[in-house]
Formats: sequence, structure tokens, C-alpha cells
Amino acid sequence: MAKLKGVLQMTGNIGGMSIYKMKGCDELIIRVKGGATREQIETLESCKVVRQNNNEWRGVTQLAGAIRRSIKPITGLSDYNFCGQLSALAKKIQKSDIESVPGKRSLLPSANRNLCTGFQLNREHSFRNTVLSELSWEINRDSKLAQVNIGEITPVCHIKGWSNAGTVFRFVVTLGTASDYALSEDQYLPVNNSLPEFTTVKTTDWLSMKQEIDAQSLTLAAPMNKNTIIDNHTSFVLGIGIEFATPGISGEIQPDKVVGCAQILGVG
Repeated sequence: MAKLKGVLQMTGNIGGMSIYKMKGCDELIIRVKGGATREQIETLESCKVVRQNNNEWRGVTQLAGAIRRSIKPITGLSDYNFCGQLSALAKKIQKSDIESVPGKRSLLPSANRNLCTGFQLNREHSFRNTVLSELSWEINRDSKLAQVNIGEITPVCHIKGWSNAGTVFRFVVTLGTASDYALSEDQYLPVNNSLPEFTTVKTTDWLSMKQEIDAQSLTLAAPMNKNTIIDNHTSFVLGIGIEFATPGISGEIQPDKVVGCAQILGVG
């Protein structure tokens, strides 16, 4: 992959090259078409590793998608397309499976929960560098509850990095679930297929950037329906984000779509 610098501003296909823009990158991206044919990849012994990687990549995309869905309400706070980084995280989880043979390795977030903790959805203004107040969390698998504790906040001291932030802000906390993934015949499937697609969401009240804020806690129940089973192959994914806004003339508040940040707070 090459990056184009200069005054040329165009996208599309030309001479076997694809030129396009990517969110989070100011430069044009160039890809050259080519490589081995599909038949060669499927049959040649020299492409065996490619076949293994391609097969495992299907599991990577499955897990990355599951994690993304588990924090869906805060993904809009990202400032770049973080799917690539999330796929890299899923691949790292897959590589931790040292019992399976290459091409068939499972993806076990339940055994690698520490790898997901602290995943940032922003590059320019990360959550960890924006919110400097004390922050703690707990996930209770028995009660299927999560609690987030936010310490006292003096905005001028504890909210940093945003020169264009509004006059009010609030925290958004999410709790979702993600299953382990394993190869079944020729496809990767969730080990626990009873998990719901929806995510639990809670927010604080809108808080003034000009006033000190008392410590507060938010408690969330895991998203479940009558068919949901929580087993050892299930992970609870806890996310947090911060939104900013400026109230309108009549007092209505709409979050600013380009100011804010989020992260995966913890996995349990």
C-alpha cells in the first residue's frame, strides 16, 4: 500500500491501480491489483501458508465484528476507522491458541480478556488522555452486572485535549457480550450462539464544564433474553465514552458528532 502526496486529487481505478481515501488519513491510498490467482492459491503447495492465513482470517473478522457490536453505541465517537486495529487485536488473540494447528486456530477472548482492556477508539484524542479523573470498574459474572465508578471531576483539571468542546458533557457506558470462536467444519462459528445482538447502555446526566462534579457510579445489567446462556466461553465487554454538546437556544441538547472519544474499559 502506497500513499500519494501532492496536488493530485482523484479517486477510482487507473492502469491497474485503485486510488481512494480512508477515514483517519489525509492522504490518498494507492493499491496495485495483481498477485496469485484464486485457483493457484487453492491448489499450489507453495500457497499452503496463504490458505491457512485466509482460513483463519475468517475467524478474525468474525471476532472483530462481535467485539465491535458489543460496544456499538460508542463506536460513533471514534475519529478513524478502527476496524483494522480491532482485527489486529483479534489476530493476536487467535495466535495465543498454541494447541491448534495453523489454519484452524480458535479465537478465545475468554482466555485473553486483558488484551482487550483499554482498546482505544481514537487516535488524535484518546479517552485515556482526555479523562484524567479516577475511574474504576467491576464486572460480576455471577450477578451479570457491571459497575463503573467515576471519581470527582473538576473539568478544567480532569477533561483535557478538546479546544472545541461544548459547554456540557456526559459519559456513556455500554455492556455487551462476545463469544469465543472456533472452526466448525469449514467455517468459524461462535462457541456460544445464544448471545443477543443488542447492548446495554447508560449515560450520566449532562454535566457542566464550569462546575465541579461529584463522584458517581453507573450499574449495568448484561444484555440477555430468555434464551441467553452465559458460559465460560462468554466475555462481558464494558465500554465507556465521553460526549460533548452545547445546548441550543430552547435548551435542547444534541451531542456533537465530531467531538468525543471512547475505549473498551474492561472485559470480564
